[in-house]
Order: sequence, then C-alpha cells, then structure tokens
Amino acid sequence: MNKDWCMNFTNREIIKYLVNRLDLDIRYLVNDEYVEADCYEDFEFITFDGEEQDFFIMFLKCQTSIIKDDYEIMFIDDNEKTYYTTSDVYDNVVYEGKLNHLTHVQILDLLYSFISILKNCRIINVYKKKAEISDVKYSQYNYIINLKNEKKIKECYVFENIVLRINN
Repeated sequence: MNKDWCMNFTNREIIKYLVNRLDLDIRYLVNDEYVEADCYEDFEFITFDGEEQDFFIMFLKCQTSIIKDDYEIMFIDDNEKTYYTTSDVYDNVVYEGKLNHLTHVQILDLLYSFISILKNCRIINVYKKKAEISDVKYSQYNYIINLKNEKKIKECYVFENIVLRINN
C-alpha cells in the first residue's frame, strides 16, 4: 500500500479541517455501515444529506470524489493519474490541478470550497471541452458546471479546469 498518497487523510484531519466547518447533516460510513466520528477505521464515505446519500464524499486515499446529483467530481493523486484510463473517469468531472505539492489542510480546504458551493445548489448540467494537453491515458477536459439555487445572485467560481457557475 502506498503511504505517500497526497490524500491519505486521517479521520481527525477530515473532521477538523472539513466536517467541523460544514453546517450539514453529516453521517460517516465504513464498510457500508454508519459509524461514529470517533471510530478507529478510516472513513470511506461521508454523507452531507443524512441518510439520503445524494450528496457525499468518498475517500480512496489516491482519489477523493465529491458526488452530487449523480455527478462525480474526482480529485486524483498526481502520481496515480498515469494509471487512470478513459473508462476510469468516463462521464465524470476530473480536477486537473496539481495536488501532490499541497498539504492535507490545503487539499481539505479545496474540498471544503467545492462542498460549500454545492451544498445549496442543484447541478443542472456539465459542459466539457477537450483540453489540448494530456500527459495521462485519459482525455483531459475543461468543465463548466451549471448550478441553480434559491439565491437571486449569479456567481462564478474557478478551480483550475473547473468552473462552477450559478445561474438562477
């Protein structure tokens, strides 16, 4: 097992730098069972909508994914991207920013930013445009994720190759 994965978070880090900042109905899962926050096994999933499980995060150490409204946003360890193929990332949004030079706190802060934007929104659609660069086995894209919420304000957030655009 690779201990050098950039997203090999401890439960304590996840709670301190991500969960404690969110005002959501948080549930932790290990082996498809709900567990308490102080469990000794590494969290596999955290749901943000209670038992609904329509909005959650999945921790695989070499990859972390945020799933919302059946869309998956993948954050992949830079060293692992060479092993991913088109079928691994098919129909998902892949964050292409570099993660390996970031600390756990910085990566969890990035994840928090996505979650805090997505929490009150519904994903309407995802538009992707093929990027001209590719040093991996899968095609790279730039994404625009169109969101809708109850606010009357239009907002736009840019994260490397992903744009979150709220249009009401």
